[in-house]
Order: sequence, then C-alpha cells, then structure tokens
Amino acid sequence: LELFFQAPFGILTYFAIHRGLPHRHLAAFFVSVLHATGVWYFYIPEALSGFPHLGGWPQSPEEGLSFDRLLFFWFGFWFCGILWIVIPYLIARRSW
Repeated sequence: LELFFQAPFGILTYFAIHRGLPHRHLAAFFVSVLHATGVWYFYIPEALSGFPHLGGWPQSPEEGLSFDRLLFFWFGFWFCGILWIVIPYLIARRSW
C-alpha cells in the first residue's frame, strides 16, 4: 500500500501543491485518507493486541523510562503515531 500508492501519490501531491494545480486539494485529501488507512492497519492492531512487538506496556517506571522504551515505545509509537494522525487530519480538513 505505502510503496505503490502512498509514496507516488504523496510525490504527485507535493508537486500539485507547489505548482498550484487545480487538483491539489483532491490529491491532498486522498493522500490523507491513505495515511489514515495506514494508522488503521499498523497502529490500531498493535495497540489492541497489547503491543507484542514493543514488549507490552512498561511494568515499572524504570522500565518505562529506559532508553529503548523512550525511543521505540513512547517516541516511535505514541508521539510519531499521534503526528501521523493529526497532520493528515489537518491537511484533509484544509483541503475539504
């Protein structure tokens, strides 16, 4: 999905926005919907299954604040995941 649809449409949307083409809003909305689909397929199942690929929820504050947990669980999953939802939402809202 990402390699064959999201990346090429993202590049085409970039050029459409910067060149002021009339279909830029439709393209931006479409790419934002693809981002939402990516969140649905990659983030939601991980959260619903208890984060098995990330070692589960931290069991103690020390474990939750270890470097690996800060990097992969809190920054990689939560912070970047929230950005992956919020930014496409704002772009889709502006394009609508």
